[in-house]
Amino acid sequence: MAKMRSNYLSRADIEAVGGKVAADEEFRHVKGETGIWISNYARVLSKRRGKPRILKTVFQRGYHRLTLPQYMHGKKIKTMYYVHVLVAQAFCDIPSWINPGERVEIHHKNSVNRVRDIAGINNATNLMYVPRRLHKAIDSIAEISVNHKNSWRKMNFIQAAEYYGISPYEFFGSFANEKEKRPDRTYGKYQYYSPTIKTEDEREVKIEVRIVRIREEKGK
Repeated sequence: MAKMRSNYLSRADIEAVGGKVAADEEFRHVKGETGIWISNYARVLSKRRGKPRILKTVFQRGYHRLTLPQYMHGKKIKTMYYVHVLVAQAFCDIPSWINPGERVEIHHKNSVNRVRDIAGINNATNLMYVPRRLHKAIDSIAEISVNHKNSWRKMNFIQAAEYYGISPYEFFGSFANEKEKRPDRTYGKYQYYSPTIKTEDEREVKIEVRIVRIREEKGK
């Protein structure tokens, strides 16, 4: 009976740790762990000692880590988790535009800072799965704008790809490799690209995009 209670989270358990931090906070069980839950606000709740408590995590080089002890065959072992990975596994779906079977990684929409902890950085709303081969390019860009009727309109990379009727793979392939694809011009922090690409369905699409890249000296 005690084991069953440790794997069940009640409203009283949540109230015992101070209640929800937001009306939409939700806790989901961490697979493979007994008595451990993760919330969409990146809080880790444990009932392993009977009384519910919020576990502390360690911030190191931009990421929150959590180490949990386990017993296997009578031996105590420790398993390390990244908190953002637990949140994504519990609350994020793989987007339909990603090619089936492709290896994915977890992207922070608002980028992590290697030195300073940022509130809400590991919330489910700030996380998404992206293809591994695009992750570096996605993570290196702070701002994207497309030329809409001679005015620059800010969009995320999915919105920008949809605006041009192409896939995110094709969108990033047109400019994202900084070493091989030089901007047509640079003005202050902005880099401008205007390539014409040929899509997989044999269309020619003219792209006009303005981007701001994230630089290492900014704390990344």
